[in-house]
Amino acid sequence: GGFIIVATTRPETMLGDTAVAVNPSDKRYKHVIGKKIRLPFVNRLIPVIEDQQVEIGFGTGAVKVTPSHDPADYNIGKRHNLPSVTVMDEKGRMNENAGEFAGLDRFECRKKIVEALKNHNLIEKIEPYTHRVGHCYRCHTVIEPYISKQWFVKMKELAQPAIDVVMKGELKFYPERWTKNYLNWLNNIEDWCISRQIWWGHRIPVWYCENENCPPIASIQIPLSCPQCGSKNLTQDEDVLDTWFSSWLWPFAVFKWPKKTKDLEYFYPTSTLVTAQEILFFWVARMVMAGFEFMGEKPFSAVYIHGTVRDETGRKMSKSLGNAIDPLEIIDQAGADALRFGLISLTAFGQDVFLPEKFYVKGRNFLNKIWNSFRYLEMVLEKNNCRKVEIKNVETFSRNLQLAEKWILAVLNQKVKHITECLESFRFNEAAESLYEFFWHQYCDWYIEMTKRFPENDPYLVSNVIPVLVYVMAKSLQLLHPFIPFITEELWNRMKKFTDISERFIVESVWPDYSNIFNFDDAIEKMEQIKKIVVEIRDVKTTFKIPVTRKLEASYYGIPELISDEQRQMIEFLSNTTFSPEEKSASISDKNRLVRTWKDGYFSLRVEGILDISVEREKLLNEKNKILKIFEQTEKKLSSMDFVKRAPEQVIEKTKKLRDELEYELKKIEKNLQLLTGE
Repeated sequence: GGFIIVATTRPETMLGDTAVAVNPSDKRYKHVIGKKIRLPFVNRLIPVIEDQQVEIGFGTGAVKVTPSHDPADYNIGKRHNLPSVTVMDEKGRMNENAGEFAGLDRFECRKKIVEALKNHNLIEKIEPYTHRVGHCYRCHTVIEPYISKQWFVKMKELAQPAIDVVMKGELKFYPERWTKNYLNWLNNIEDWCISRQIWWGHRIPVWYCENENCPPIASIQIPLSCPQCGSKNLTQDEDVLDTWFSSWLWPFAVFKWPKKTKDLEYFYPTSTLVTAQEILFFWVARMVMAGFEFMGEKPFSAVYIHGTVRDETGRKMSKSLGNAIDPLEIIDQAGADALRFGLISLTAFGQDVFLPEKFYVKGRNFLNKIWNSFRYLEMVLEKNNCRKVEIKNVETFSRNLQLAEKWILAVLNQKVKHITECLESFRFNEAAESLYEFFWHQYCDWYIEMTKRFPENDPYLVSNVIPVLVYVMAKSLQLLHPFIPFITEELWNRMKKFTDISERFIVESVWPDYSNIFNFDDAIEKMEQIKKIVVEIRDVKTTFKIPVTRKLEASYYGIPELISDEQRQMIEFLSNTTFSPEEKSASISDKNRLVRTWKDGYFSLRVEGILDISVEREKLLNEKNKILKIFEQTEKKLSSMDFVKRAPEQVIEKTKKLRDELEYELKKIEKNLQLLTGE
């Protein structure tokens, strides 16, 4: 006598149980291993077996084994040579093996089984349980595992070359972490079920003779008679091939394989496959296997796995969820280039992208910046009567250029190298962001502004500055072309009218190369110091609400960048100041000056009649005292163990953030107080 308690989420399948399995190490069931128990309702005697797959701590530690209706149970059944009892038909109705429950729908049967178990006092307990249940992606019907006859392809031998090519480093994945997933699939590969019972697809090329003793006939051509008995009464298999069975041939089938065409010879193998992670095995691995099997070599050398597009809440964008963004609407509003740049700049290497509603605005604004800067170039050329700019000569006269021109060419040169490296390693968003920063913030914000200090028809402007301006624009358009092809081709076409560019389209031009000619590291270092001084002066003006356009008299001591005439003139132009040297500490006692220490020297800005230093100092001290009071309260709260223990995590994080913001404001006030005191 006795019984074993098992847990299940599908009571109706118990009618097809052919064993109860326990873990060999589970001492609770040692006394029943090898014995038989009677299955309720069908009165079938089934054995108690031991299997390592059973988890001791899961459920009761004893599991019902239904080989016909569960993949894991099917594998247990194969290991222990268990019979398979199918209790449902293909429509999900209980069949004759279900005994008294035959003819019931599977879910109706589930209710009846539970009711019957209750009546026989065979239920220990019923409790909620959350688990994953497969559903049809079209009609959302619950999928029912079911044993049936299918066609399979043996995969072990096919998989080995696809494993070896990765292990040798001849096929690489980007990001590299996907290599592990790929190899895990192939090292544990099972035979591939290639037959499908659906309406549409490539029909399986197998025919059956009316004589059941004859074997199936596999043939590329439609057979006219049975080769075994000669009968002409043949019937083709009604199943179709798995979609992936034709897709794995794609790298060479599209070139009319098995014919040896010129396209096949030229394009196979290709270099790179760009795809999604969810089809890494279903398509990518199978294409590699097919490539070796049918073509004798790998179909590609690199596989770039891109991320999934999601909405701001993290849900995958799809039509069924209603959260998809229509790209055509964005193109109508802002253009295809804005869409492309916005999407690329947001998509980190191999990561999912979370798209905000207005993700394309950054791209749209960037395109406007490019367009306006190009229009400025055209205006400069017109004003200075430059009809044909020889940009190819820029490399030859580069050594005679001034600091600003050397700087922008050196920075461009570094960008060419960096962008090329990014594209070659599939770091597309890094390349896009780097180009954005260079074009907008280095070329437009700094270099173009610097060029405005030259008067019209200035000899150096015409012979050097304008060619460099156009040269950098041309190279930038080439670098930007992979990301925003439409606007760059349009501007390239316009640029041909006033330059020596010969290529009709950017796509026909040679990709920019890193050049040792533009290795002006010293220029980069000097310009960075100039920019820092200019930014500091602009920041001082902004802090004390002095208009940036207002010219201020300034003095300096011990600042090398201001000693050089060329560098000082750039600083004066960009910061709208006029500098003159002075003796050490001459400005510090002057109460009408704002003094900023700078390395081993300082500079001072004369603000007489613009600012009342004593009033400004009083304002800053009052502001400092207010912030300091709140800062000390916040610090006290965070140092309290009682607060840290009791407060919710988000409250603690919010308090820390406030503390950091207050600390930043205090440092800023101290810095501005030093301006007023000359310390």
